[in-house]
Amino acid sequence: SNIEFKLFCETPKLIPQIKTILLHNNCSEVPVYANLDEQLDFAITAPGTNTLKLALHKIPMIIIGYLNIWVYLIAKYVLRIKINFIGLPNIILNKDAFSEYIQPNTKHLNTISNQLIQLSQSKSDLDQFDQVFDDLHNAIKPANHFYSQITRLI
Repeated sequence: SNIEFKLFCETPKLIPQIKTILLHNNCSEVPVYANLDEQLDFAITAPGTNTLKLALHKIPMIIIGYLNIWVYLIAKYVLRIKINFIGLPNIILNKDAFSEYIQPNTKHLNTISNQLIQLSQSKSDLDQFDQVFDDLHNAIKPANHFYSQITRLI
């Protein structure tokens, strides 16, 4: 099956810049959306709240991110901060439900490419995420209940 690329940008004012970058890289045919209403089979995303939004929409993903090199080195070697996960769904579930590549290098890019090829060859491979989505929805139920109780009081 063919992979169709779509870009989702939560900040609409950045879309013209993204389209310019796509044009300069001979990728002007890739559509850019400001809303997550577009049906996606899979996402490649940066860490942040978008990971939780994608997971709640039941969209499997790979999380790829770069930290400022100084922030990364200080956190890792000076402060010795050990964070198991950076993607919000993985933090909530306390497991590597969605692959994360932080400060990726060439070795990671090969792994990411292989993972994408495998997923593109069989839609049934995406079914592996069904239990993850169920677990995530169950994990956030108490927070949703608490939020609805608070909003009634306000």
